[in-house]
Amino acid sequence: MATNPYQTYATDSLISRNRTGRLLVLLLWFLITCGIPVYASYLTHHWFNQWLVGLFIGLIGQAFVVTSTLHMFIIKVSSFSGFITVDQLKTFFGKNEADDDRNAYVVYGPGWHVSYPWEARESGRNFSLEEASETFTLDVQTSEGNLTIKGSVRMRANLTNAIAYLSGVASVAGDITDLIKAFLIQRIAEISKTTPDHEGGILAVLGTVKAINADLQTNFKNGISEFEDRFGVDVGDVTISSLMPSDALQKTMTGLSEAKIIADGTAILLGYANNKAMREAVSRGELAESNIKEARDRFMAASDNIKMDLSTNEWKVNIDGLDKLDPEIAKAITSMLPIAAALQPKPRQKGK
Repeated sequence: MATNPYQTYATDSLISRNRTGRLLVLLLWFLITCGIPVYASYLTHHWFNQWLVGLFIGLIGQAFVVTSTLHMFIIKVSSFSGFITVDQLKTFFGKNEADDDRNAYVVYGPGWHVSYPWEARESGRNFSLEEASETFTLDVQTSEGNLTIKGSVRMRANLTNAIAYLSGVASVAGDITDLIKAFLIQRIAEISKTTPDHEGGILAVLGTVKAINADLQTNFKNGISEFEDRFGVDVGDVTISSLMPSDALQKTMTGLSEAKIIADGTAILLGYANNKAMREAVSRGELAESNIKEARDRFMAASDNIKMDLSTNEWKVNIDGLDKLDPEIAKAITSMLPIAAALQPKPRQKGK
């Protein structure tokens, strides 16, 4: 759900409460305190025939009472903040119905406000209305390896649903990130399944960050209102900042990329456009595997960014007329070839 513009600049005008009743109680209390100097002047006039002295003493007493109790009627809330009190008369006389229970909590927005003196206040009932960012990291298993996803979700408390927010603030971040992770796992699985293997499923996923972010905005603007109502928040934005293969998968992808470069480079050396065209020539009998091997070795030796250390022993035996020899002699020659290979001196290893 897109953040309500009024919630972005949340003020106390969004809150519904009995402001008139609270103001009347404050005025009544002030009128009652005005009786202090009146009564004091009456007493001093009756006892000492000095009403002015009593009026002066009464005004001092009234000032003391006012300054000592005024804080019970006034609430000050700082900017971009909210505050909740408990109406103890409602909790005492309430009928334990759901509406009564909700109305027992009174929400105040930024600014100065008049409250009932019997509203209980606790310092821990302040909450911020500023947008907060919650980061998350997710590993998604695909058929080709793990993907590591990093992102963030930005949200703010909903002043008009502050009670739900304070009652669930401890779990709101974990629950929203769990919803996002579940969505991402499902979305990436769909992309992997609908991408043909020869087009590289993992590469297709890596190239869809923009599309996934668009899907996140669509789904979490239109499909998360139930979550927002439950936890009293406005979800402003959900963004994927990084979509990267794991270290092991990066090594695999690097190996696959190098193998493709070698195959295509070998084909070019042999005069073919790519590896596919070269393999088609082999299937038609126009090219031998030995030619491909020699061209591949030349390409790898000439490449500056792909190096390979090969130690190869090759034995080539060309005996004309072997099929005309005595069968026993031919069999003996054939059996000696593996022995000759085993007797070939092995390259010495460093340190030995």
